[in-house]
Amino acid sequence: MSNQQNRNRESKEEVHLDIPGTQKMINIRITGTIHNQFAIPGIWLRGTLHCHLNKHRRPEWVNGAGEHYHHLGYDFFAGMDHDVIPAVDSVPGTIVIPGVETSGPGHILTFGLDQPMKSDCEGDRIEKTAATIQKIKEKGGVAVLAHPFKSGYTWEQLNIFCDAGLDGLEILNSHVRGKGADVGRSDQIWHMLLREGRSLIALGNDDAHGPHEDLSNSESGLVSRAGWTGVLAREFSVSGVLDAIREGRTYASEGPQFKGIEFQEDGKLIVSSSPCVVCHFRSAGGGKGGGSVYPATQGLETSEQFVFDFGVAGYRIQEQLVIILEDVYGRRAWTSPISVNLTLHTVSEETG
Repeated sequence: MSNQQNRNRESKEEVHLDIPGTQKMINIRITGTIHNQFAIPGIWLRGTLHCHLNKHRRPEWVNGAGEHYHHLGYDFFAGMDHDVIPAVDSVPGTIVIPGVETSGPGHILTFGLDQPMKSDCEGDRIEKTAATIQKIKEKGGVAVLAHPFKSGYTWEQLNIFCDAGLDGLEILNSHVRGKGADVGRSDQIWHMLLREGRSLIALGNDDAHGPHEDLSNSESGLVSRAGWTGVLAREFSVSGVLDAIREGRTYASEGPQFKGIEFQEDGKLIVSSSPCVVCHFRSAGGGKGGGSVYPATQGLETSEQFVFDFGVAGYRIQEQLVIILEDVYGRRAWTSPISVNLTLHTVSEETG
């Protein structure tokens, strides 16, 4: 494990704010609670939670996948196939996460179960997919919709899946994204669902079918390097990664890495990261937007720390907050939503 897996011991998981602020030059007071699931003592890990190990097509990939991801510096990977949980050789220093891409007939990444789940529902494609999600949840598994934009779901269908218990979206799939039409990103669909009150975790994956896959328009060159998931785990283990997924301590990335997310009671939110050119703080409630923070020191193109001041722009953040990093290549990383429950109080000049 590297220094990037630094420990976060100081910040509080539940922060209660009562701070002065402004809203378009009007004095206000901001009160309420922020639940920061990223405040636990833990280690930052990264890996892919969606790669295919098909024994019949590429036996060398099945045997070599663990070593491949280990050389990439990944801490974990989930080797899977459609409706099959394959046996995967372990590699020292790399966590193997059991998983399966369940056909419902929609594609659902399933974690936390020891066997594939498939509903025997007799309905149409959407009804079968929703029934499969419901069955996965009933058995205690985690259900994440794979490449939702590429799959062509309508808004109504996505909401049906959410009602069935969907846990999250694969908002980045580098295998699909590299095939043309740029349909591997689903971040805007995800964010719109968040604005409707859905709380959906974010995963980013490569969906690689072998180490041979090239992504010529990617700075990193390989599909298996161009999309991944970061987690803040309590421990370096299968259960540590699965618990992080269940509790929303994840982010999807094309390259940038989160190293710390700390809320302070004075209203400052401090994000530590790999070198990035901007950090966006996007509200997923109330249509307020949010704010963006650029490197604080003039003349520097990148920064590894970004500070968002709730006293200045906190009135724009409601219900759920997503933090987005962007690096010099235009690659992004998105956190799973952070719960925000704030109230704005007007303060007169006489009493303010």
